[in-house]
Amino acid sequence: MTDDVRAELDAVAAARRRLDKQAALLDEREHAAIQAAWRDKVTPTEIAMRVGRSTAHVRKLRPDDVPPARMGGMAQVKRQSEQP
Repeated sequence: MTDDVRAELDAVAAARRRLDKQAALLDEREHAAIQAAWRDKVTPTEIAMRVGRSTAHVRKLRPDDVPPARMGGMAQVKRQSEQP
C-alpha cells in the first residue's frame, strides 16, 4: 500500500468521524425539538410530517410529563361507536 493510499484512507476515516459527531448532535437537536413540540400540544402526525419521521418514532420520543396524544379522525369515531 502506498503512502498516498494510506493518507486517503486516513482522511476518509477522519471525515467519517466528523460526520458521525455532527449526526449525533443533529439527533439530539431533533429529539429536543420533538419533545418541545409534544409539550406545545402539536399532534404526533404534524410533528412526523415536519421532521420527516414516522409517527411511531415521534411517539417513542414523547416526554414522560406529557400524556399520550388522543386519537383523532376515524379512530376516534370507531372508538365512540364501540361504546354502549
